[in-house]
Amino acid sequence: MQLPSDWMEVARIHQSLAGGGEKVASMPSCLRASMADKFRQFDAYQLAKYNSRKSRGKKRCRRKVKQELEEYPEEVLEKFSVTSVKLKDLQRVFRQNMYSRKEHPAPPKDPFSLKALIQRLHISEPAQHVMSLLGRKYPSDLQAFSRSRLPGPWDSRLAGTRMKLEKPQTWDRELSEKGNQAYVWEKLIDAGKLPFMAMLRNLRSIIKSGVSEKHHERLLKRLEGKDSVIRSKQLPFRFLAAYKVIWGLKKDINESEKRFPSIPKIIQMILKEFGSRVSTKCSHFWSACDQRACMHIPVVKRLVTIKIKKLRKARCILYSQDTLERYCQALETAIRISVRHNLPPIPGRTLILISCAHEMYSYYMRAKELCFPGSGQEDVDTRSRNPPIKREVAMLLGSMVYSAAEKAQVFLCDQCNILEPVPLTGSVLKDVQTLKSLNIRSYGEKKRTVSDIVTDLLIRRQHVDTILLLSNQPEKIRGSCLWLYRNRVSPGCLFVNVCAEAVKSRTFNNRNEVVMGGFNEQVLRFMAECGDSRFLDHVEKVDEIHGLPKKQGVVMAKQETGTAPLILGPKTRWHSVRVFVSSTFRDMHGERDLLIRSVFPELRARAAQFCLAVEDIDLRWGITEYESQRNRQLELCLSEVSQSQLFIGLLGERYGHIPREYSLPDEPQYEWIKTYPTGRSITELEALQFLTGSKDPTAASRAFFYIREPDFLGSVPEAWKADFLAESDETKHQVADLKERIEKHEGLASLSRYMCQWGGVAQGRPYVKGLEEFGTRVLQDIWECLWHQFIQKEDTILADDTEEEEEEDHGSGIEENSDTLSSSEKTKAGEAPKKKGGLGLKVRDRGTGQQEELLENEYVEDSSDEEDIRNTVGNIPMEWYQEFPHIGYDLDGRKIYKPIRNKDELDKFLEKMENPDYWRTVQDKKTGVDVKLTDEQVELVNRLQKGQFGDVAFNPYEPAVDFFSSQVMIHPVTNRPADKRSFIPSLVEKEKVSRLVHAIKMGWIKPRKPKEEAPTFYDLWAQEDPNSILGRHKMHVPAPKLPLPGHQESYNPPPEYLPSEEEKLAWEQEDPSERKLSFLPQRYDCLRHVPAFPRFIHERFDRCLDLYLCPRQRKMRVNVDPEDLIPKLPKPRDLQPFPTVQALVYRGHSSLVRCLSVSPSGQWLASGSDDGTVRFWEVCTARCMKTLPVGGCVKSVAWNPNPTLCLVAVAVEQSVLLVNPGLGDKLLYGATDQLLESYVPPEEERPQPVKWEEASGEEHGRGLRLIVRHGKALTQVTWHGKGDYFATVVSDNSHLQVLIHQASKRWSQAPFRRSKGQVQRVLFHPLRPFFFVATQRFVRVYNLLKQELTKKLQANCKWVSSMALHPGGDNLICGSYDSKLAWFDLDLSTKPYRVLRHHKAALRAVAFHPHYPLFASGSDDGSVIVCHGMVYNDLLQNPLIVPVKVLKGHAPAHDLGVLEVLFHPSQPWLFSAGADATVRLFT
Repeated sequence: MQLPSDWMEVARIHQSLAGGGEKVASMPSCLRASMADKFRQFDAYQLAKYNSRKSRGKKRCRRKVKQELEEYPEEVLEKFSVTSVKLKDLQRVFRQNMYSRKEHPAPPKDPFSLKALIQRLHISEPAQHVMSLLGRKYPSDLQAFSRSRLPGPWDSRLAGTRMKLEKPQTWDRELSEKGNQAYVWEKLIDAGKLPFMAMLRNLRSIIKSGVSEKHHERLLKRLEGKDSVIRSKQLPFRFLAAYKVIWGLKKDINESEKRFPSIPKIIQMILKEFGSRVSTKCSHFWSACDQRACMHIPVVKRLVTIKIKKLRKARCILYSQDTLERYCQALETAIRISVRHNLPPIPGRTLILISCAHEMYSYYMRAKELCFPGSGQEDVDTRSRNPPIKREVAMLLGSMVYSAAEKAQVFLCDQCNILEPVPLTGSVLKDVQTLKSLNIRSYGEKKRTVSDIVTDLLIRRQHVDTILLLSNQPEKIRGSCLWLYRNRVSPGCLFVNVCAEAVKSRTFNNRNEVVMGGFNEQVLRFMAECGDSRFLDHVEKVDEIHGLPKKQGVVMAKQETGTAPLILGPKTRWHSVRVFVSSTFRDMHGERDLLIRSVFPELRARAAQFCLAVEDIDLRWGITEYESQRNRQLELCLSEVSQSQLFIGLLGERYGHIPREYSLPDEPQYEWIKTYPTGRSITELEALQFLTGSKDPTAASRAFFYIREPDFLGSVPEAWKADFLAESDETKHQVADLKERIEKHEGLASLSRYMCQWGGVAQGRPYVKGLEEFGTRVLQDIWECLWHQFIQKEDTILADDTEEEEEEDHGSGIEENSDTLSSSEKTKAGEAPKKKGGLGLKVRDRGTGQQEELLENEYVEDSSDEEDIRNTVGNIPMEWYQEFPHIGYDLDGRKIYKPIRNKDELDKFLEKMENPDYWRTVQDKKTGVDVKLTDEQVELVNRLQKGQFGDVAFNPYEPAVDFFSSQVMIHPVTNRPADKRSFIPSLVEKEKVSRLVHAIKMGWIKPRKPKEEAPTFYDLWAQEDPNSILGRHKMHVPAPKLPLPGHQESYNPPPEYLPSEEEKLAWEQEDPSERKLSFLPQRYDCLRHVPAFPRFIHERFDRCLDLYLCPRQRKMRVNVDPEDLIPKLPKPRDLQPFPTVQALVYRGHSSLVRCLSVSPSGQWLASGSDDGTVRFWEVCTARCMKTLPVGGCVKSVAWNPNPTLCLVAVAVEQSVLLVNPGLGDKLLYGATDQLLESYVPPEEERPQPVKWEEASGEEHGRGLRLIVRHGKALTQVTWHGKGDYFATVVSDNSHLQVLIHQASKRWSQAPFRRSKGQVQRVLFHPLRPFFFVATQRFVRVYNLLKQELTKKLQANCKWVSSMALHPGGDNLICGSYDSKLAWFDLDLSTKPYRVLRHHKAALRAVAFHPHYPLFASGSDDGSVIVCHGMVYNDLLQNPLIVPVKVLKGHAPAHDLGVLEVLFHPSQPWLFSAGADATVRLFT
């Protein structure tokens, strides 16, 4: 299942299998769980696309009610009294046709729609999709949102609204919204959004819309492209339908050349359309008078008008005859490719019978959309109007079956002159023409019927697997010839009768007799799938195909005389390559997981484009118990190596498992091991088997060895070193010897070493990491080998689809389409005997993230790790582990993973036939292992099935023993422990608890009210007693102590503390809150002369208020070095290069220089001044090359960033001047003039907010090319990065402040509908379709593609003056008039990442360097500060901002300093323009 439609179809199939009916059948739990899991994988786009209105039971939209027209006028009836009966009848028919409204009831709700299945399966995740499909309302508050499990934050704007899935933006929806226009089709073709099948179905609309010649070429290239046709999987019928569309367009061209029909002819057309519904009395004759009377009928007049519009629209031809001929040739090429590659192969021998009865010469209306190419003599009108006859469609279908069949013959039946099989070439179109050109006589004395042909096969004992009969009605074969043929020659012969007409229900005596209604291409798929069952015959005779020696003691069946000698497997275009991975297991888990999860999936994805299947052989998880008991581990490993084409060897420090003996069958590929010394590991034997055992001299060129460096062993913990070190000293020498021999072996494809690191332990196994370089190297080596040795060799066969291949003569009789088996078939043939014996289990890791192993024999290659695996989950239902990859836990608490079972029905059947103990083998649910029952267990099962006791020695009729006696015993009768049910609450107690819970919910039982304890008061600043509450409080804050009295409080202070008269007067005039002392020091002779303090009560009261109200906390004093608080910044000399000295001064302007711009090459500099001139300088010499008077203050200058153009935009007063300065290469500025002069004005002028004018002759001589006049004064002009669009800022508060212009089309537009404030600056994003607009306090980021606001940045300043964007596009700086420079990280926040206050006056300009990590700011204080601003690729690392240099040179004038700063495009140079009428260059 890949689409929601497949998901819903599963439910419908289950309903049909359950018996159908209106009542919906319940699903099993496993199906419900799998469907719920699959639903989570669908995205919102897929769900919205397949949630149609029809499935939801919605009515379709009603059409608008047309206005009723007036009745037929009476004066016309009097004038045309003869034809009044006709006209009245015609009026009635037209009214019924035009104004009759049919009620369309709502379709019944689909019980298998998405909404119905969600409710039926109780699906709740993902919550966003489920609630949208069910039409639930968005949560109204935050509490309901948290319960709904919706993702993301709660949006208060959506509260209470109905949730819906967003409408999918598909190609058909976009076409319906924008109409069948040429630009819509061109946009879909350019964006690659038009699927192949949609292109074929809409070919007529695309051509009639009038797309450009470039897009015609793209469509023709797709139709003729081999890869696109193969990927589309379209069968020839679809291309033939498109072929008829082309012929219909040819008919339209012929019709357009004819004379336009007159009004009477148009009326005749309308009367012909409605004539069948007019009464018989008045429809036999319509005179000219009657036709003129029809024009007085309002309905007819309207129909005539509509018909004229349709005819005129049909005559609007936007294509040529040559274009249609190219499409015809492209479709013929596509048909040939589809026939060769898209038809499913049909295995075995096939007999194709085509009926030539007279019923087959009638038109086949079901195929009215088809048209056969090649018959050029027929009229275009006839081919586009009439459908093909049934015989032609039958011949087409028979030719397709012939091309797809392995061996085939074609006979014509129900005719009398062609008795032999028709020789065909395999090219469908040519074969159809051959069959149509035959002189067939269907009338004669003796016809050759189907029964005659089958009888002839029976007599000649010719073996046929499938008989295909194409006829008009189901054919009955005479007598029992078909039964005799199956009984004597071909027992499994499949008879398929495909009929042109519908088939009535009938009964069959044999399941191999199939009758199908309708000539359809699905017949090919049916026959291909039915033919796959004959692979058993292919497998049984695989030894004869490949010449394998016969096994001793095996009796071979004799071949029956007269039958076919051998059945070849079906031809296939796919080939497979097996890659064997060899290594020790304990220490190579990380490398093997990397290969299985990353390298091999990438190789399979690459190779699939070339019809090459890559199979990885990884025996890490061992083999089956059946093979292990027979000591065939070594045989299995070496046989897999022999069948592999590539070999990957991974060598570490371990040697691997050493078998006790070499028990191998007596076969040629194992001859070398007889003389090889014993005591060698399986890893070494696998490598030598591939290099020397196959006796292939090119085997070494397909062997790859990778040796791990032992340096990482130092980081391995001691507990895990045993898994990476050699098993013993002897094996250590053997490993070294093996590595040395491999290094000396000549001709290896790859031999390299790699590094790694200790990675830890996962699921009880050690892993290494740092294998990225290793994985890249393996991927590159294997892919180069596949490309050179497999893909390029097969590419000559698969890529060259020449007509010579299609025209190969298949010979008489049943021809063979392929003489040899492909590599994939050879692989299947080689694997077939293994499957018969139940050999081998190849485990492929598909990226599930789980480590799986076979429980029967863990670590076959390492006998020291073998242990008994027992499941310790206890007596619990094993269904609980259905959703988990493991099935329980062993004695050590490790997970027991489920064994991988990849046996299909064929494997099970073969094992059932060959394994004598299959009937007594059962599966252990706790371990997943197949267990063979012993004789005692089988006897126990038999006894239980018969209802007997399991124990044979148990006697159910023993005499009863009286356990009770009359004597009173001290001990109980039994010492049996208490039952488990005694610890479980009884049902009575359960009911009591449920009643109490219900009473608590209803409020009948209320909890006791807590006692209200009187609050205790205590003194906050009391004496700290360790036993008191304050003493036990760990964070108690002691009361602040009053400062001790000083000399000022003394009754006899020193003279210097006594205030003078002026100080007394000043103290009295001060505000009490501002006085340093609350009293005046006074002097008394003695203490008893001191009076009472008058404000004693006030001060005590204020003291209490301070202690009571002031919050206090204990602050811990931290001893911090002040130097540690200063950030560690790099030294400026380490951040070079950056501008440091003033190199040149550009003098020539007489007033303020407000703006600068550098050419993309960096050779020329343009400056604009208030003196009304624009000067062009040579950067390196400070020479003024050209002075352009513009007649006003220049506010902005912008050089076009496109290096192929020489164009400068100048903002002067209320106009933008596009100037070609004519500097540099003549070809460059000449090409600019040619581009501007190539503009072609549109036929209809569109309203624009500005006016475009071309420069006059005098202005053209000065360099002016275009003038864009605005209604208000301009403040800025800036170019887009590609050089076609530029934006301007107008000093106006309306929505026309910002305008975007396109120079090539001379078109201007206002992107905003309303004003967001006074716009200061605008910028284009260098890489993305973003547009930055800076107002006084905010910077807004708009997405021009989606036409929406993306971000709103808060500048945190009073007035933004300038703005610059980092070349990477993710960082922004803003300068303001309050001396601040704000740095924004657009990916981090909408607030400034850092605010710099380096300048003392207002900032006028900021700039980034295009390549170097530099930015600069210019201020009215006359200085330019250059900063180092490094932005890292690591998103977790903040940008580095370091001020490196302060540049001074401009003298402030008129309270203004530096007005513009600009970096050189390639050098670390800085330009600055100031109010002192100079431009300076710092290098």
